Amino acid sequence: MSHHYGHRYRKLRASLLGQPCELRLKCDGDPADSADHTPPLSLHHHVEGSGCCGLRPACMRCQGEQARILSMRAKERKRLGLSCVSEDAVLVQSVEWL
Repeated sequence: MSHHYGHRYRKLRASLLGQPCELRLKCDGDPADSADHTPPLSLHHHVEGSGCCGLRPACMRCQGEQARILSMRAKERKRLGLSCVSEDAVLVQSVEWL
């Protein structure tokens, strides 16, 4: 985990670990060993302290699969000459834990 995350983020992340994975891309709800940003950081313009993100419990296998899928989509969007950030991406608001 990156050292730039604050105490509130680390506390929230810790509360999610061990809960069932909510991504369920490669598992059936395995215990979370990670926290997943929702929406994914690659799909919106993130501004720290703005309220754009939430966290959900996730396992590393599903996190890896999500990264693979998002990478494939980004490559396809680039090939088609579209923005890497999707049109339905959310503008960040305030996030208490960042």
